[in-house]
Amino acid sequence: MFNYNGEKHGLRKRVNQEDWTIRLAEFFDHHLKGADKPAWMKNGIKAWEKEK
Repeated sequence: MFNYNGEKHGLRKRVNQEDWTIRLAEFFDHHLKGADKPAWMKNGIKAWEKEK
């Protein structure tokens, strides 16, 4: 599940749209192409670290 601070059901902020695009590509690269798991999939991102 992805949750971007300040966003409701859609992504309005450009920075969040770009982040989502990158993470979606990394997700499919891992699951469909056998790429290594990116760090965000291995470790997750804690709620208090989301703004960094």
